[in-house]
Amino acid sequence: MRSTLPASLLSTPTARLQLYHVPAGRRLDFDKPAGQYAYLYRRSCSLPWQCIAYNACSPHLDQRPLPPGDQAEYVVAYYDATGQLVGQTPAVKAAPVNLPAGILAA
Repeated sequence: MRSTLPASLLSTPTARLQLYHVPAGRRLDFDKPAGQYAYLYRRSCSLPWQCIAYNACSPHLDQRPLPPGDQAEYVVAYYDATGQLVGQTPAVKAAPVNLPAGILAA
């Protein structure tokens, strides 16, 4: 299992990732190509990327609490059956906890 995001990410994102703020948390929608395993990573407060879901399904609901004012980032990395990285999404940022979605702190 990959608990942290590999340093060898592809230079060009190969899939989409959409983030929605919902009352229960942050909903993440992403593609799940056949024969690939999606690992969902999150980082906050400039900490290293941490895997929050192995072989994740879409949509994924992240209900983990975030520190006030934190702006978490998410990315999905795709692996094949041999464990080789074959794709990724661009990173997306969640709005800080105390601000409405769409309003980001400067």
